Formats: sequence, C-alpha cells, structure tokens
Amino acid sequence: MSNFMPPRFPFGRGPSPFYLCECPKCGFRQSYELGDPSSVIVNGDDDPDSMKTVEKIPAVCPKCGANWKKTHMPDLRRY
Repeated sequence: MSNFMPPRFPFGRGPSPFYLCECPKCGFRQSYELGDPSSVIVNGDDDPDSMKTVEKIPAVCPKCGANWKKTHMPDLRRY
C-alpha cells in the first residue's frame, strides 16, 4: 500500500469556473463562465439570461459602471 494514491476529490479541484455577477446599484444580473470564447458556437440568440463565456470576468457593470458583486456558482457537472 505504499504506492497508494489518494483520490484528488475534493482537494484537487480548483474554484468553479461559473460566476453570477450582480450590480448592487442598478440590479443588473449576468452569468459568466470562464473559458475560451473562440470555441463557443453562437446561435444568434441574444438572451440576457444566458451564460456568457469570457476569458476574464468584467470588473464593472456594463449598464451603470458600478462594481460587481461576484458569486461563485456550484459546478454540478458529473464526470
């Protein structure tokens, strides 16, 4: 048993790549996923509630310019 490798769960996981950003000033909400936006297929729908894939989470609200309140969303994908 000296070569036993312990499972990486839950200590090997990094932070969730999903964020919910809310503006405390105007109430605007947007969901973001960290990743490569060039690999995303765009279907032409501009649904404001859909999750957007970005390389970096924006620091300010796109509507009023106030600072975001960023919250990690749980990653519920199963492997």
